[in-house]
Amino acid sequence: MSKAAIVVSKAAIVVSKAAIVVSKAAIVVSKAAIVVSKAAIVVSKAAIVVSKAAIVVSKAAIVVSKAAIVVSEIAIA
Repeated sequence: MSKAAIVVSKAAIVVSKAAIVVSKAAIVVSKAAIVVSKAAIVVSKAAIVVSKAAIVVSKAAIVVSKAAIVVSEIAIA
């Protein structure tokens, strides 16, 4: 093997090792992103539950208000 070929091979090894390090770092970042996404999904689901509860409370308040209007109208009459 010529000296030039050896130098090229060694350079290729260095580049490959660097690529492995970058790939491992990318895997770590991806796993972290998955964890963050899962946490965001949990928060979103909780927000949906809270919103649905707020809708139920609002609908109940509307019913109570309508009943109060009827009572007031009867009292006025």
